[in-house]
Amino acid sequence: MYLNRRIYVENWDDNPIEEHIEVTLKKGGKKVKLNNPTYIIDQLMYWRKANSIHKWFVDNCGGGEDNCEEIYVGKDSLRKLKEVIEKVLSDHNKANELLPTSSGFFFGGTEYDEWYFKDLSETLEVINEVLDDDIKGSITYQASW
Repeated sequence: MYLNRRIYVENWDDNPIEEHIEVTLKKGGKKVKLNNPTYIIDQLMYWRKANSIHKWFVDNCGGGEDNCEEIYVGKDSLRKLKEVIEKVLSDHNKANELLPTSSGFFFGGTEYDEWYFKDLSETLEVINEVLDDDIKGSITYQASW
């Protein structure tokens, strides 16, 4: 399960300097030149079997369709997920109501245990970082089973 940001870099010279992003790749300790990339993908978060988070993205951003395809996630959606996570973390009894687990093939456990709340805390940390930065880009969620 991945939360990614696609940062477009085409028409580099047309963008103001404050929007330029420098990317350096190395192979064997030597710099590798990028030949006119259109975009780069920044992996913001990786989860494993965080089925409640998966269910939230599918239900709230993917129209309920779980096709293992990229799902667009706007910053407004991240703000909504942040709000839900904060409510659940402040009152664990609301977990089943606000951010329920989901069973399925490769989905992991459905208990509201320490792993569930650890996933929520780590997700909240990343969401806060993404909402606080000013990097422009298209944010997507994708799971691959």
